[in-house]
Amino acid sequence: MNLYENRYFLDENDRSKILDGSKLQDIHVDKILFMINKLTNNEFRSTLLAQNLDRIEMVPRNKTHIQIIHSCNDNCKKCIGGHWVCLYFNTKEFFVYDSYRSLDEEEKNKKKELNKAQKLFVKKLFPYIDEYPPVRYPRVQKQKNDNDCGVFAIAFATSLVFQ
Repeated sequence: MNLYENRYFLDENDRSKILDGSKLQDIHVDKILFMINKLTNNEFRSTLLAQNLDRIEMVPRNKTHIQIIHSCNDNCKKCIGGHWVCLYFNTKEFFVYDSYRSLDEEEKNKKKELNKAQKLFVKKLFPYIDEYPPVRYPRVQKQKNDNDCGVFAIAFATSLVFQ
């Protein structure tokens, strides 16, 4: 294992954060995505790229892609807290797996869409997204608190990779 790979190794501190219900940070999600990449031919983009959108490489139209995306709400100045979702592109349609969107009954009546920060990330990955049908939000299991979105997004991504 080289030095680069070693920084993606889950140590005991990382494992306890994941298991104790703490809100996951981008480094935890990246470490898990890196491990999934090693087992599959999916090429997740680092969640840290949200801080430098110019470094995001476009996904070719003919390649399926799974991506976990984090962002805060549209009004925040500093991204404290935030929310994780899983995006899936099957070369024909886009899907967002969002464990929080359906948490509230009132939310079901609102038009679902990605927030501004998520849209910027997605537009860099898929500059052609507007040429496809609207993004779909499949009904998924709901998280029961405000902290579990990272674990749910990882579970959705893992399920999609191995389906």
